[in-house]
Amino acid sequence: MDERGLSHDVPLLRRRRMLGLSGGTTVAVLAGALECEAASLVRGDIRRSFGTAKGVARGLPLTIDLRLVGAATGVPAAGLAVYLWHADRDGNYSLYSPALTGENYLRGVQATGADGRVTFTSVFPGNGVIHYEIYPSVAQATKATGLLLSGRLPLSVSPAYAYEGGAIGVVSGSVASLTLAV
Repeated sequence: MDERGLSHDVPLLRRRRMLGLSGGTTVAVLAGALECEAASLVRGDIRRSFGTAKGVARGLPLTIDLRLVGAATGVPAAGLAVYLWHADRDGNYSLYSPALTGENYLRGVQATGADGRVTFTSVFPGNGVIHYEIYPSVAQATKATGLLLSGRLPLSVSPAYAYEGGAIGVVSGSVASLTLAV
C-alpha cells in the first residue's frame, strides 16, 4: 500500500525530471520544467499520466466527490487543496509499483469551491482504498508544505459505512462521496 503522499511524490517527480534532463540544461530550464510538472498535477480527471509519462489507467469508471466542511462549524471549507491518489484496478500504484515507476496517473490536486467540494474522475481502485491529503492552498500542496490532514477512504460494496475520523463515505454505483470535517 502506498501511503506516502505528496511529501514523497513531489521530490520523486523532481528527481526523475532532473535525471531525464541532460546536456546544456540550465537552472532556468530545470525550474520551468519542475513548475510545469507541479502545475500538471492540478486536475480533475486523474486517469491519464501527466508530463512526459503517457500511461492511462483502465478500469471501472469512478467519480469521487469530496466535500470539506469546518469541524466546528459545518460550514463548507472553500479554497483548501485536496491531493488524492489510489491504486489502479490491479492494486498497483503509479510512481511506486515496479511496473509503474514511469507513470503518474491516479494522482491529482484540486482546490475546493465555495461549496467545499472537489470532484475527481477516476477508476475503481483494485485494493478498494482512496488516499487523500488536505493542504491550505494549491500552491502549498504542489510544494508538499502545510499538510493539514491526511487519511484514506476504504470503499466497500455496502451502500454506506463509517471510517476513521467519523466521516461517512457512500459508494453508489460508480460515485464515491465523502463529507470530511477539517
